Amino acid sequence: MATTKVIKDLTELNPGNPDYVLNATNAVTVSAASGGNKYYFDGVYDGKFGLRIGTTVLTGVPAAHPFAVLNDGLTGITYTGTVNQGTKNVPDPGGPLYTFYSGDVTITVTADFGVASYYCKIHGYMGGENNFVSVYSEAGLRMPTGGAFSGTPAVGMMRNDTTQASEGSASTMQHYNGIDWKNFVNTVQCTTATCDYPTTATLLYQMQSDGGNANNVPDTCSNYNGTSVDVSYATGKYGNAGVFNGSSSLINIAKAAVNAASAYTISMWFNADTASSYEGFYTGISSSPVVGELTILKTNATTIQVFSVATNGSNNLNVNTITVPTLSSGTWYNIVVIADRSLTYKSRVFINGVEGTNYTSGISSTNLLTDIKVGFADNYYFDGSIDQIRFFPSALNQTQITELVNEIPC
Repeated sequence: MATTKVIKDLTELNPGNPDYVLNATNAVTVSAASGGNKYYFDGVYDGKFGLRIGTTVLTGVPAAHPFAVLNDGLTGITYTGTVNQGTKNVPDPGGPLYTFYSGDVTITVTADFGVASYYCKIHGYMGGENNFVSVYSEAGLRMPTGGAFSGTPAVGMMRNDTTQASEGSASTMQHYNGIDWKNFVNTVQCTTATCDYPTTATLLYQMQSDGGNANNVPDTCSNYNGTSVDVSYATGKYGNAGVFNGSSSLINIAKAAVNAASAYTISMWFNADTASSYEGFYTGISSSPVVGELTILKTNATTIQVFSVATNGSNNLNVNTITVPTLSSGTWYNIVVIADRSLTYKSRVFINGVEGTNYTSGISSTNLLTDIKVGFADNYYFDGSIDQIRFFPSALNQTQITELVNEIPC
């Protein structure tokens, strides 16, 4: 039975080849095993041994079992030793002439050599026939079974992709599966099911399903489940999303769920079925406004309006219009709206982490959000999908907003 080394880093993951990656230094012993005496490296003899780019030292090779690497015809692998035990042709007679060593044997790998054998001058292979395998290419990538890297990836090859960020890192390890590159996903660090990501939150609606309770919208953070009307579920940005039909779908969230803070932030992902659907994308005010309530997201394809009821009643609205990148139907966008009494215009809007521009007027919110309807306001209904709805009792900063855009799915 082959012994498998504990993998300490992803660069040592190479499915099927080898069974064991040799360390920088490895103690050599010789002992009887199935089929006769075998060379043991750090107590292991059974399985194929991988050699890395660089040097690998075999220490304590017995004088009774002089060691050579059969590297004739191979490039990228050489060896030497501390005690020269003479030469021998392998096979004998007529084969290439090799020098055998005892004591410490140093093997140097400079490039992919493929497969090599090791040999005892007196007793033959001793388990070493075709038992050394190359595990790196010239570029430092793992060498999978199937030969050297020549510009086209092979199955099992590893790479570090610096164009994609993983949680806590500026890059992502990937492997090639024969068709395309796949990310290693660390599910321990996933974020979409984490309530307080990237900071303390009040509400999180993942929009996966109704949880088996009709019209229920589960809240991950607390017990403030929403109540939905005619909302179904289908594939969304992260798993599933709520589907709004454009004529009757909405979600009610009890006003007690929302912290009456001096500032708060709403984040969600949305995807309109048609460009005209954006005109009906609302969350916030109820159909019978209360003084001081705030409505978020009256929007078309290029502008978003955040507006509040003024102190003199429901028909006097103060509107803050923000220019945003052109929104297309059938595309997922993250939107973050910050309402903050300390701001000149009382609100800020971000699409995919980029702040809107041309804030045209202020809004005078006496009270902040106290009642919520998602997908409906002022007799408009949203037609499309909404996912990952988050409420925060604070104004998020740019770094936190970027983290919301780059969430890692669970």
